[in-house]
Amino acid sequence: MPGISVECETGQHAACAMGLECRCPHHAHTQELMRKGPNKGDSRGGIRRKLKGKITDAVQALPEVEAVPELKSLCPGCKAEQRGTDVFCRSCGARLQVGKQCFGCGAPQEPTDNYCWQCSLKCGEKPPEPAPQEEAPNEDRLIALAKKAREQGIDNPLIQRILKETVIP
Repeated sequence: MPGISVECETGQHAACAMGLECRCPHHAHTQELMRKGPNKGDSRGGIRRKLKGKITDAVQALPEVEAVPELKSLCPGCKAEQRGTDVFCRSCGARLQVGKQCFGCGAPQEPTDNYCWQCSLKCGEKPPEPAPQEEAPNEDRLIALAKKAREQGIDNPLIQRILKETVIP
């Protein structure tokens, strides 16, 4: 690895054993490197220019496309022509969805799908009903929790205070 030899550090440049590896400014080869300056690479662009030329040639070789055809569909209800990006018919308001629809989230499904891609519900199944809430009628949740704690034998000052303030026997 290039550096400065021990001999050059002590001022004995003639006895330097590193040869061209020594970067002491007293050697002629080091002075020549300093005059040249850092390596600037290819002045004509080098690899970038070569790659750019190859890419340009490849793009020019592609066939020209005159215009991208606009996707259109027909409304299943009124048979009016619709744009490919429309979700609802502009004439009758019918949903413009091809194929089945997930019962859980409403995402479109393909005929070969077994599960919904958006919510993972099995195709053709209805989502499960939410579990009924178990709350005592006309009763504060905090009071209900305090009663339940007392029934289970949990007793602490906070539960006693809640039960005393609400006058529960």
